[in-house]
Amino acid sequence: MMTPEEVARYQAQIGAARTEQEREHVRAEHRTQMEERARERGESSQQ
Repeated sequence: MMTPEEVARYQAQIGAARTEQEREHVRAEHRTQMEERARERGESSQQ
């Protein structure tokens, strides 16, 4: 569901997060974006 560029950007954001709380924030935002994309495409975000 993610392009190679999106994967690289996500990994960079996770790597740049200094605390577990920051990493959780990045993951939560990412999850929200992926769920929205799945809804737009009429797909399930769960695999």
